[in-house]
Amino acid sequence: MIKTKERKEIDKGITLIALVITIIVLLILAGISMATLTGNNGILSKAQEAKTKHEEETKKEEERLNNMVDYMDNLDGNKNGIAKYVKVGDYIQYGEKLQEQEYGTKVEETGYTEVQTFQTDQTTTWRVMNITQNGEVEIVASSNTLTDGGNAGLYLKGRVGFENAKTILNNMCEKLYSSSYGRGRNIKVEDINRLVGYIPGEQQIFSYTSGWAFYDKEKNEFRMPSAENPVVVKATTYTYMIDNKCPMYDTLVANTFCPDGDVNVKDNTTEHYWLSDDCIHCGEDTARFGWRDVKGGRVDGVPLYSVTTNWAIGESVYAKGVRPVVVLSKNATLDFSNDMYDGTTAQKAWKLK
Repeated sequence: MIKTKERKEIDKGITLIALVITIIVLLILAGISMATLTGNNGILSKAQEAKTKHEEETKKEEERLNNMVDYMDNLDGNKNGIAKYVKVGDYIQYGEKLQEQEYGTKVEETGYTEVQTFQTDQTTTWRVMNITQNGEVEIVASSNTLTDGGNAGLYLKGRVGFENAKTILNNMCEKLYSSSYGRGRNIKVEDINRLVGYIPGEQQIFSYTSGWAFYDKEKNEFRMPSAENPVVVKATTYTYMIDNKCPMYDTLVANTFCPDGDVNVKDNTTEHYWLSDDCIHCGEDTARFGWRDVKGGRVDGVPLYSVTTNWAIGESVYAKGVRPVVVLSKNATLDFSNDMYDGTTAQKAWKLK
């Protein structure tokens, strides 16, 4: 039998070993607990990340709510609240708001020998072109409206085409691109001049007393001149190259160059587009009545009808694309539910609601 003293020594040794093992286990557990609490993937770090993310989302939600409140406060009888949030060049999703429409030309209005049919282009992108002083937002299509599968522009010919060009262009854009969110019109030379900062100079005035019918702009008609009743014509022609620093050059100008480099091709140039303005060139015994366009990187024009004081006349025909502009309704609003849509790219275009 083991003596009592020896047994006490053995029990004491076992107790010490157990204590050491217990301490080691506790240290290991403490180390695991500290690692779980601290470090990049620790509980404390995750808690801080969650707190930061919550604060950021709360701030974004407050900004969205403030935008909506400001937007509603900004709406009044003369101002479109959208103007406070967008800038020239921003993209806006407008095509999805359009219903497919069709516009047919008439021979007696265009002067061209054939009827043409144009349809709404719901796929083109839209960008903010101008914000007027009273807060109206004007957006412009990024591509021309064409017909015949994209192979033909709008044909205008001679005196008849000259007389009806503005009406045809604006009626087409209004029919194809108006909606409850805005009203369509054709782009004007003053739209381009404003972006460029170009101010046209004073034009010459000529008085014709003989020859075939000249255009009397004051009476908005062509009539025969005489010594007793001359036709007074004011020139409106000017041309200039558009600098590539012009706002929205990539949308309005860069794609107006023909692939073959010829900017004066008659009878259909789909890269060019019509403006809603006449282009009248006058001389001592000749006047050319034409229509403005943007082509080859410049504002220019083409003659449709020419007349001289010795009774000679001439007619020309041209076809060019149509570039619609939409003046957004004062009742149109922006969708702030997703802050991804900030207008900076076509993929992040502002959404209307």
